[in-house]
Amino acid sequence: MSVFYSRKLKFLGGSIATLCLVLFTGSLFAHHSAAQFDFSKREPVTGKVVFVDVSNPHIDLILEIDNGDGTTKEVQFEGHSRNNVYRRGWRPDDFAEGDEITIFIAPMRNGEDGGYIQEFEMADGKKF
Repeated sequence: MSVFYSRKLKFLGGSIATLCLVLFTGSLFAHHSAAQFDFSKREPVTGKVVFVDVSNPHIDLILEIDNGDGTTKEVQFEGHSRNNVYRRGWRPDDFAEGDEITIFIAPMRNGEDGGYIQEFEMADGKKF
């Protein structure tokens, strides 16, 4: 093998290693901190379910919330994993898009809309 091809192979191998490093290290940092939530507070939020994805690693919930002036806004919340809420009694048919629910959240520290779901309360009073 000539020196030219040897250098090309080293360059190609280094390039592939660098590409793998760039592609896969992002997943190491994908799970973010909960530092943006103020867990010293617990606030109720009531709204209509627009979107819900109860899967791992977190619940993703969007509620349509009344602004109090006749308008609404959609606000995104996150919560525990599916396994965690399942152990607390949640089942997949407990709520769906269009249902009105109340959640209790740790609000965002910066005052923006959203927060971390600590508890769900259904219209019939069932909590998990």
